[in-house]
Amino acid sequence: MSKPDGFSRFEHEWRTSVTAISAAAEILRDHGQLATFEHDRFVQAILDESRKLTRTFENIAELC
Repeated sequence: MSKPDGFSRFEHEWRTSVTAISAAAEILRDHGQLATFEHDRFVQAILDESRKLTRTFENIAELC
């Protein structure tokens, strides 16, 4: 079965954001002694990617 038009773009956006969130969370978990600016950078990455996923789902919801 083939994927619907535009699905590949959604899939790419989804996987990229999930990978970025997972990587940032793992770094925060594994390196508890990060400098404040580094810690804040990874927290911000999680927030930014989470918002990106929300926008992606909102765009998909508009299409359905």
